[in-house]
Amino acid sequence: AILRPGGVTREMLSRIVDICVDPYDELKKRSPGTTHRHYAPAIPLKLWSGPDEDVFIMTGEDKWCYIGMRQPPEGAFTARLFPSMEKYAKGLFSAMREMETSGSDMIIADLPDDEDLGSAVRNRLLRAAETK
Repeated sequence: AILRPGGVTREMLSRIVDICVDPYDELKKRSPGTTHRHYAPAIPLKLWSGPDEDVFIMTGEDKWCYIGMRQPPEGAFTARLFPSMEKYAKGLFSAMREMETSGSDMIIADLPDDEDLGSAVRNRLLRAAETK
């Protein structure tokens, strides 16, 4: 079972293993790091999958910061741009912790596509953005 996407992607595994991989296996419930709060920053996290900019408009008067690979619209209190998916995956949590202490009211993160290493980053961001 794939408990969480990671550096060894679903696509990589499917090239060498001829089995059905069920990401919703019973083991997933017992795996460390699968709870929502495990990834959540202390300030609200909103996700941007572009090109729609509604998430930025809805920030109102809040000071928001940005984490991602694409250039965000102007207005970020602070931003951390990554040059590659590998760097984004490696720096995601340190960037979120940095943004928590920056004085921002919320974090807006670039949500990558669900493929290759982007699946892992996407998985962590979706968990972190949930409020359960």
